Order: sequence, then structure tokens, then C-alpha cells
Amino acid sequence: MRNQRRACGGGPKPSILQAAVALIDGLREDGLDMQVGRHVFGRSSTSDVDAVNALYRAIGIDTRPDLVDLHHARRDTALDHVSVERLQDAMRTLIARRTPEVPEIR
Repeated sequence: MRNQRRACGGGPKPSILQAAVALIDGLREDGLDMQVGRHVFGRSSTSDVDAVNALYRAIGIDTRPDLVDLHHARRDTALDHVSVERLQDAMRTLIARRTPEVPEIR
């Protein structure tokens, strides 16, 4: 499927998981937390997996990715040459669309 999208002229469409991992990686790298409603994730999360799962709960996604899923999302981001900033913006947009709360970064 990945090669088909490239052959058709368009780049691969990044997954929600790729966007979530990019946002979590950025928060943790900067030593920050994001709070959406009662869900807090980032620096204070015990692991990247816990942070992504908290983000997913905040936006109402029932899937619970594991460490292997996160590794594949990072690999796909690198292989697809997708801008991390683009992914982070996409996740912030998704959060805004799916939650009534304004995310707080602290």
C-alpha cells in the first residue's frame, strides 16, 4: 500500500499514531506536559506508551498502541520523510476538533 501511494504521485498519508508520537516526543524532549480535560501526558508520563495512550483517551480513541507500534510509527515517519512539525500540527488540530477543552501546556 505504501508503494502504491508513492507510485500515484502523492506521498503516504501519515497515521494518527505517527502524529501522536511526534507530539509526545516533542513534549517529552522539551520537558513539558499537556493537559486535555483530565488527561495529562508528556514529561510526567511513566513511558512513551503511557503518554500516547493518555493522549488517545483524551481524544476518544479506544486503541492502545504498544512499544512496537510506536517504533513502527517513528520508522514510518523517517521513511516517509514527513515533517515532525507537520505531524505535531495535525495532532493539535485533531485534539481541538475532538475535545471541547482547550489543551494546556505546562
